[in-house]
Amino acid sequence: MPLSENTKFMQIALNLSKRWVGLTAPNPTVGCVMVKDGQIIATGITAKGGRPHAEYIALHKAGDAAKGATAYVTLEPCSHYGETPPCADSLIKSGVARVVVATKDSFVKVSGEGIKKLKDAGIEVVTGVCEEDARKINEGFFSIHEKGRPYVTLKLATCANGKIADKLGNSKWITGEDTRAYAHYIRAKNDAILVGVGTVIADDPILNCRLNGMENQSPIRVITDNSLRTPIDSKLVRTAHDIPTYIICSTDAENKNIEQSGVEILRCKADVNVEEAVKILASKGITRLMVEGGSKVASSFIKANVVDELIWMQAEKEIDEDGIDAIEAMDIKKIAEEKFEKISELQMENDKVTLYNSIKTR
Repeated sequence: MPLSENTKFMQIALNLSKRWVGLTAPNPTVGCVMVKDGQIIATGITAKGGRPHAEYIALHKAGDAAKGATAYVTLEPCSHYGETPPCADSLIKSGVARVVVATKDSFVKVSGEGIKKLKDAGIEVVTGVCEEDARKINEGFFSIHEKGRPYVTLKLATCANGKIADKLGNSKWITGEDTRAYAHYIRAKNDAILVGVGTVIADDPILNCRLNGMENQSPIRVITDNSLRTPIDSKLVRTAHDIPTYIICSTDAENKNIEQSGVEILRCKADVNVEEAVKILASKGITRLMVEGGSKVASSFIKANVVDELIWMQAEKEIDEDGIDAIEAMDIKKIAEEKFEKISELQMENDKVTLYNSIKTR
């Protein structure tokens, strides 16, 4: 059965919005398609950094041709004044006859007001077209406004038996080259990547995106470090002027060298805990957080019940049973079965990559 016209053009708008996932925070990535007499006359996508908005760009391209047209928008047009006038007002002034919206905006300053403005101006409004897909693309934005925290993806790279290292902590490059490249792609689609200080001390990672053409899409690096033990000569500290880097620590932790290194220090009210840490990151405009830490960090996020998505990358080889578990003192297979729903599975060389969505998080 052929797609309805609304679905056909909305899917084009959704595909546009996917381009800048991870690059518009704290704003959502939105696609807009202007259609007249069954033909696309202009398109727009939220610019990198979140401004200008998709509707503004599409209307600017369409010019006078927007009069009488239909605008397909993946998120309810904004109705409040920020750095730019409301998109709802711009649509009204353009003379569009109809606006098709994928999903309502849960931001308290919008939350139905954009749709109301359009209807009050006599514009026909259709809502809920491809809504599930639209919410998935902007899951970080919705998580911020509905849960008060970023959308959290936990990435685990393990051997076939769920171990991440041998008993001495040796673990470099468990998975193959294609799988590691996929992990870097995921990094680029998140606003921030988080590890614990233990990983920094043991592995000295740089946590950037090293895919050709995507190097400038490296996420903000975040270290949970209660006592500010992060080495001043670590790669993360030495590159903090090039890629924003945060350390989340306790309220009374002190380390003058770290504090003057270019790293931004974020303090919990007492000791570092996951629930407060994710709220602090939300306040910094981070909507999508990738957790790539070691066993202790993975365990703390699972126990806090804030992991929305689990990406489990399994190599074919095994490590001895006395090796280090991916999730401290917890059976990863049991966790995956009880707390998550399997969505898809990919085979990459000799590795298996499985994507799970949380059954319920808070």
